[in-house]
Amino acid sequence: MSSSYLLSMMRTLAPILAVWLIAQAVQLGVLLDSILVVSLLTSVFAGAYYLVVHWAELHIGGRFGRLLGFAAPPVYQEQWPTPLG
Repeated sequence: MSSSYLLSMMRTLAPILAVWLIAQAVQLGVLLDSILVVSLLTSVFAGAYYLVVHWAELHIGGRFGRLLGFAAPPVYQEQWPTPLG
């Protein structure tokens, strides 16, 4: 496994973990009895978290990338598709 792949996985999982922690905090104070509502809120907050942190990383400073699990975005090597047949 390449280090870029591991970095991309870390940057994907960090916002999910952050939102899970937020959801747990919300559940302590607010009773959410619908699984649909919880999953919708989780998805919305995860997307918003990623967008805000990634925007801050690009426009304010790279240090915000740490909130996505690692301070630098992964670098992917360009790969040519293999021919079919």
